[in-house]
Amino acid sequence: MSLDLTAKTLAEHSRGLAGWMLGFAGVAALYTSSYAILDPETIQGALTGIPAEIIEAMGWANMGTPTGYLGSTVFGIVGPILMVVFAIGMGSRLIAGDEESGTLEVIVSHPVTRTRLLVERSIALVLVCLAAAAVVLATVLLVGSLVGLDAPVGPVVAASANLGLLGVAIGALAILVGGLTGRRALVMAVGAFVAVVGYAGSTFLVMAEGLEWLRWISLFHYYDGPGVLESGPNLAYSAVLVAVAVAAVALGAVGFARRDLGT
Repeated sequence: MSLDLTAKTLAEHSRGLAGWMLGFAGVAALYTSSYAILDPETIQGALTGIPAEIIEAMGWANMGTPTGYLGSTVFGIVGPILMVVFAIGMGSRLIAGDEESGTLEVIVSHPVTRTRLLVERSIALVLVCLAAAAVVLATVLLVGSLVGLDAPVGPVVAASANLGLLGVAIGALAILVGGLTGRRALVMAVGAFVAVVGYAGSTFLVMAEGLEWLRWISLFHYYDGPGVLESGPNLAYSAVLVAVAVAAVALGAVGFARRDLGT
C-alpha cells in the first residue's frame, strides 16, 4: 500500500491540524506549569469534606504528588476531553464530511476502491491522534523539567500512548458511523453520546449500585490515564482500545463499500 491517500488527507487538513497541535501543547503546558504554584498540602486540604467515592472516581486521591497531579489534570480530565473532541471532529470529516460536501463522489470516481479510501483515511486518523499524544508527552516532560514536576518518564509515556489510543478508538467509531450513514451530524451525535456515557460510566455512574458494569463498556475505563501514571501500563486495556479501533474500521469499510453514496 502506497499510502498516497493518507498523505493527501494529512496535507488537506494540515492547517487545521497545526492549530490543534498548538492547542494540545498549550493546554499541557498550562496545567503542567501550574504545578509550580500549587502547594501539595493546600491541594489535599481543599479535598477535605469531599466524599471518598468522588475523590477516587475523579482520580484526586494523590493530587499532591507529581503523578497524581498529572493524572487529575492533563491525563485525567482536560487531555482526554480535548482528544475526544479532536478525534470525533476529525473522524466525522474523513468520510461523512466529504460525502455531504459532494467531494467524496469525485474521489471514488477515480481508480481507488472505497475500502482503500476508508482504510488510508483511518491511518491518517491514527497518525494525527498519536502525534497529538506525542505533543502532550513532549510538553509535559519539557515544562515539567522546568517547574520541578518530577514525574517518572515511563508512566508519562504510557499514559500519553493510551491518550493517543483513546483518540484512535473514538475516531474510528466516528469513521464507522460515517461509513455506514454518510451523515456528519449523526456522527457527531453518536460520538458525543459514546464520550459522555463512557466518561460518566467510568467515573460517577460506577458509584451507583447496579451500574458498576458500565465501566466495562467505557473506553475511558480502558484508557485509565491516571491509573497508568500510578501503577504503570496495562497492556490488556491498551489492547482493548486497539481492538475497538480495528473492529470499527473493518465494519465501517464493509458498510461503506456496500452503501450507495448520498443515500
